[in-house]
Amino acid sequence: MGLTPSAGRIGQPLKKLKRKIAARVLLTIVLLIVVGPHLARLPPLRHWCLRAALPKIEGEVYTGGASFGWFSPVEYRDITISARDGAPAITIPAIRGERLLWRCALSPREWGAYVVERPVMYAARTERGLSILEVFPDLSTAPRAAVSTTVRDGTLIFTGQDGAERWRIERVNFAFEMDISPLAEGREIQCIVRPGLVCDHTPITPKMCEDLLKFIAPALAGATKVQGEFSLELDEWHLPSDSILEGRGSGRLRLHTIDVAPGPIIRHIAETLGLQPSLRLADNTVVSFELKQGRIYHRDLAIGLRNFEIRTRGSVGADQSLDLEAEFRLAPGSFDSSPLALLLQGKTLTMPIRGTVSQPQFDWQALGLGSAGPLLRTLPRLFSEPPPKNP
Repeated sequence: MGLTPSAGRIGQPLKKLKRKIAARVLLTIVLLIVVGPHLARLPPLRHWCLRAALPKIEGEVYTGGASFGWFSPVEYRDITISARDGAPAITIPAIRGERLLWRCALSPREWGAYVVERPVMYAARTERGLSILEVFPDLSTAPRAAVSTTVRDGTLIFTGQDGAERWRIERVNFAFEMDISPLAEGREIQCIVRPGLVCDHTPITPKMCEDLLKFIAPALAGATKVQGEFSLELDEWHLPSDSILEGRGSGRLRLHTIDVAPGPIIRHIAETLGLQPSLRLADNTVVSFELKQGRIYHRDLAIGLRNFEIRTRGSVGADQSLDLEAEFRLAPGSFDSSPLALLLQGKTLTMPIRGTVSQPQFDWQALGLGSAGPLLRTLPRLFSEPPPKNP
């Protein structure tokens, strides 16, 4: 049964109306595609886009400019991420992507590589860890994506509880990758730091030793005077987003031309042995370290006291607890007639060190040289005893 002439006349306007609506919708979509990147440069939208690309932030995000184009990479300029109290956490002059925007739109879970130019990162020690990490409390809120980031010529500024600067490390360079997409598969979010030289010939300060380097080289803890430089090289690190201390990784700390007034560990050893507490480190001393099971393990830290060499190995926990061993030996090529030197001829004695970084506990009895008290008072007695007679 066909349509009546009146029905046909009514249907034609409806078809024309539908075609007009479809054409307008298509035109609107095309216009949004064309002008969308330009609209995204406007302050309200560029702030929203940046915040949407980041995980949940306990603070504020501001950007002074952005560049969007379907056939050019994304670029943000003059970024400031501040904590809840308004204190700056990160300032970044420029972030530049390496992937064209239209490719990112077609594969939203693959953001590609980004370069962060000259960032300044502010950190302070809090009860929960580092303040800069508290700005990003939950990475699971970030868009499901894989991203690779390279930090060039960054600056790390460590501040005290009052916000005043304690020390800084400049010319920081490292690269990391983060894949948040596996979260849907029930796996934890991992940040993978790529191998590389993080900092090179950075000046050392006593506060830097107290806040950072003591976990790798505990002999530097509590040093009242430090002059010299260090370099830090990392191997590949795997850091879970919820607890960095549960991560794993290794690296090397190179100490260049170090002049140190020693802290409690070396000072106690020197006083007990009756030696001058002047710490001597060889130029370009390399200390290997590793993070595992929430502790930082080190080895190969050689310290010189007079004609003796003390080499430490072991671990320091996040709570500053010590689990160390100190090896005592006569320095190669040295000539010393003291009782301790005679005892160490061709030998290596090992002593455990426990307690904490600020209050170390020494097991002098493990050396077999008597109980607590200056060893040099005991050694002459040991050497003055007549040798046992042959039966």
